[in-house]
Amino acid sequence: MKEYSVNIYILQERTIPNHVRAFDMLCRARGLEPRYHQFAMARPVLATLVKRDFRRLRIEVERLLAMLSLLPRLIFGPRALIVLGIAPFDFRITFLVPFLLRHSVYLHNSWPSWGPGEPVPKSWFLSISKSIWNSFVSKHIQGIFCVSEKTATSISAHFPSWPPCAVIGHTIDAAWFADQESSETKPWRRSVAYIGRLVAEKGIDELLALADALPDFQFHFFGNGPMEDAVRNSGLSNVIFHGYVEDSATLIKRLQACDVVAQPSRHSGAWVEAFGLGVLECMARGLIPVTTNSPGSLTVLGEELKFLTCPVADYQEHFLHIVKSLDDERCRTLRRRCTQRATYFQPQAVSERWDVLLSDSDAWINSSMLMK
Repeated sequence: MKEYSVNIYILQERTIPNHVRAFDMLCRARGLEPRYHQFAMARPVLATLVKRDFRRLRIEVERLLAMLSLLPRLIFGPRALIVLGIAPFDFRITFLVPFLLRHSVYLHNSWPSWGPGEPVPKSWFLSISKSIWNSFVSKHIQGIFCVSEKTATSISAHFPSWPPCAVIGHTIDAAWFADQESSETKPWRRSVAYIGRLVAEKGIDELLALADALPDFQFHFFGNGPMEDAVRNSGLSNVIFHGYVEDSATLIKRLQACDVVAQPSRHSGAWVEAFGLGVLECMARGLIPVTTNSPGSLTVLGEELKFLTCPVADYQEHFLHIVKSLDDERCRTLRRRCTQRATYFQPQAVSERWDVLLSDSDAWINSSMLMK
């Protein structure tokens, strides 16, 4: 067996710990501390300079320096276990490959469509990039952690020589999971929540149109983005703008007044709703999701709640049909089903799915042996 250290690195384009929360928990349960690094270096720094966001600039410069200091350690230091979160066929893999060859590397991905001709988020030098990806992944990657079944199915169908995929999903903080009894005793109050970025591809215009059509409903918007002014200045008395609520305890408290979570996301070029974290958080609190049939929503809702999704073009009609069918009794039934489905993504359950794929890794076995 190779002599691996217990160094564990999580490399992401942008550092988003929530995307690997379960893996982080799994490592810490073993007494290991994963180190986060961001391989997008110059662009985040330049973006914060343009925005004159000097508080954020300091963070991005620190991340840039941390990544630069990591590179020589990857070449000359002890071998490590690395989880690489990177968009499909991102050309920056060319830069990363020489630093990764000595290590036990796993991909972490949520992109649902890997077939020929499918749009991808990073399409620079695509033909060259695909060739490098195919060689590196098939020969050097240990396994692939997929956020959804669609991601795993697409990769396996189009790249059969690549290593095995494991569908793991995302997880959320345990604080989101409500006491089921309190969730079920809530009355039906005709209150709708939206959590996420306020951008066109999230269907904000659809929600404002629904708020206009349902004056006896309240529509709560949690988030910020380019369409913030459209929400603020909608002129609708039943639209409540909360902005971005950073503190999860505050957000959970405010969501207690809501019954339904809406997510009318639509596919926009090289963007797709790959996983509905906001929907999952709300389901764990007993909110009833009404969503489009994006890969992310279908993953979170599963077959048992698929009837709450619809094609993008049908969203307004679908939303009206669902909410007009609700009463206290129907809400109790659906809340129970939603909270039960959300338990599939509880931290411990998702951590166990990570552990299964890692069980064949020399580096992971080595970390287990050091615990004994």
